[in-house]
Order: sequence, then C-alpha cells, then structure tokens
Amino acid sequence: RVLRTDTGFRVVGTPTDEEELEAALRAAGVKTGTQVEIGDEVLEWE
Repeated sequence: RVLRTDTGFRVVGTPTDEEELEAALRAAGVKTGTQVEIGDEVLEWE
C-alpha cells in the first residue's frame, strides 16, 4: 500500500519485489526528489 504524506509517500506493508514497488510508486505519482518512507527508512526518489 502506498500512502501520500505531506512530505512525499509512505509504503505500508512488505512489497513483493523491487519492480512492483517501483511500479506502485510511479502509479501514485512519485517524482524525482520526492521523499519516500519505507519502514524506518526515509529515501529520496531518484
């Protein structure tokens, strides 16, 4: 599940693989430089 936050996006649950996660984030509208929270990690989308 991908949720929109005030600073970017949060991924809830465990994605099955990297390609599925990337596709879900792109479908949600993630752009370069957007903050993405996955578990305890906060990443910047490239």
